[in-house]
Amino acid sequence: MKDLQKIKIIARPPAIRAVSGENEAIRLYLEYYDKKDYSRLIEICGISIKEIVKNLPMPIITDRSIYSLFFGALGYEYTGDYLKQKACLKILFSLSDSVNLLNDRGIDVLNRGIAKYLQIAEIDGVEELNNIDVRTVKFKSPGCFIATAVYGSPYAEEVILLKEFRDNCLLKFKLGRMFVAFYYWISPPIANQIAKNNSLKEITKSTLVVPLIKVANILNRKRN
Repeated sequence: MKDLQKIKIIARPPAIRAVSGENEAIRLYLEYYDKKDYSRLIEICGISIKEIVKNLPMPIITDRSIYSLFFGALGYEYTGDYLKQKACLKILFSLSDSVNLLNDRGIDVLNRGIAKYLQIAEIDGVEELNNIDVRTVKFKSPGCFIATAVYGSPYAEEVILLKEFRDNCLLKFKLGRMFVAFYYWISPPIANQIAKNNSLKEITKSTLVVPLIKVANILNRKRN
């Protein structure tokens, strides 16, 4: 097992790996963690975690991926999902030899994640952690598939607004929950087609997403 003190960590200049939406994603991780909104934290971290798992053993490593694994682990810990917490930390620990790609902020979070991993290993044993198959762990998928396809990012302001509308309005009523369940069932293949076609994006945006955003804004104002 690696010794924390022997891991050599090298910072990189911020300009080397500029990733679109990375700063906004990290801001949301910190915001939801501070608010103790662990359900939302898990949801947005899961976007990045699923991508990391899909590309193992050679994932693209950025500050966002390190943040998502660490804060995802915290979110799963606070919600009592310890298998997913350990899976996140196991992945994080396995990436520690590639940290020469990170900024200073990612290095700090990485060290905190490694320390947490070692703490759990002391209690549960290294063998138990090593036996976790991270590819079989079902990390939470993001919602609002169609809006994400239209705006190109799950962190777009419009997508976040629609998720808040889902959580604060639709999920509080039986019919709303039924609609959300149906939407999650039917929307992924539709979203995949929209994401590949700019004309479909514009049509969907003007005829579906923008009207929904207007409705969400009106209902949010009434609720507040």
